[in-house]
Amino acid sequence: MNKRSLSTIAIATIEVVVIVTFPLFMPNFDAMIASLLVGVPSVVFFLGIIAGVARHPVWLHPLVVLLATAVLVLVHLNSSAWIYAIVFAGVSLIGVFIGVFARKVIADAKRHQ
Repeated sequence: MNKRSLSTIAIATIEVVVIVTFPLFMPNFDAMIASLLVGVPSVVFFLGIIAGVARHPVWLHPLVVLLATAVLVLVHLNSSAWIYAIVFAGVSLIGVFIGVFARKVIADAKRHQ
């Protein structure tokens, strides 16, 4: 396996672990909802930026986030939380696009030096 494949697997694993296991570490339901609304989207966004800069496939990380959130909803939440899967996948996609844009800006800056 090359470095790119390993980093893709590492980022996808971090996303799955953060999304699926975070309710296990919350002391009460209010803390879980707060982290669901702030913590998970932040982690997903920054991992999306890293994935975009590292030249990972654009579609992969939103798909991993969508599937991990589906598991989260099935295991820890009720059926009204399905909208979070779409929102988190969208946040991940935005992060990936920002990462791709940043990679192109960095590459252009290096070429013009």
